[in-house]
Amino acid sequence: MFIYQWWLQTTVIFVNYSGRPFMMSISENTTLKRMIGGMYLMATLITFNVSDELREGLELVPFPTEEF
Repeated sequence: MFIYQWWLQTTVIFVNYSGRPFMMSISENTTLKRMIGGMYLMATLITFNVSDELREGLELVPFPTEEF
């Protein structure tokens, strides 16, 4: 649930970003673009269990078997 909620919150920020004329567009706002990309990358790495150190740092339990 943690990873799913994290993914959804990132998507909500991306979708609801106003952009022009009130703020910079998403293509001009490099900091926001990098942060959203980093969050998607981190969530993907956690989902596919790429790094044991990352999983242990977030105190996530691995899947019991590959079939699960």
